[in-house]
Amino acid sequence: PIGGASLAPADLVEYSLLHLPNHMVPRYVDIRRELPRTPNGKVIKQRLREGGLGANCLDRGTGR
Repeated sequence: PIGGASLAPADLVEYSLLHLPNHMVPRYVDIRRELPRTPNGKVIKQRLREGGLGANCLDRGTGR
């Protein structure tokens, strides 16, 4: 988000459902300020999966 605007996972999913086929909308949405990176700048994929559903997360479930 730019200029202090906020983005809720539910808003992102709702927008995606309006503009994408259902199978292309992610099941799990996690809004982060930044991606976890190594000192070399590579994204640490294992750390993306860590944690649970916090205030900035949404799990749509498996019923598609």
